[in-house]
Amino acid sequence: MENIKLNKLLVEFLIGFYDDFNKAKIEPSILISEDEIYITGDSSAVKRVIENLISNAIKHSSGNVTIQLVKNSSSVQLIYQHD
Repeated sequence: MENIKLNKLLVEFLIGFYDDFNKAKIEPSILISEDEIYITGDSSAVKRVIENLISNAIKHSSGNVTIQLVKNSSSVQLIYQHD
């Protein structure tokens, strides 16, 4: 278990999937707080979950999508919406 800066990690993954978004003709609107968002967890497991979510979103979406990272009082949500 370790502290993971989730907003930084998410941005890194989204940059890594840039070509995949372009190939799928998906225009992502990315809404990530500039405030640092930390979670405690297994970094390799968190990375696998984020990678799977983004990969599946690209495979099963088209057009415009919104990816949003929101910190609530007791939780963090990664939200993916498409038209």
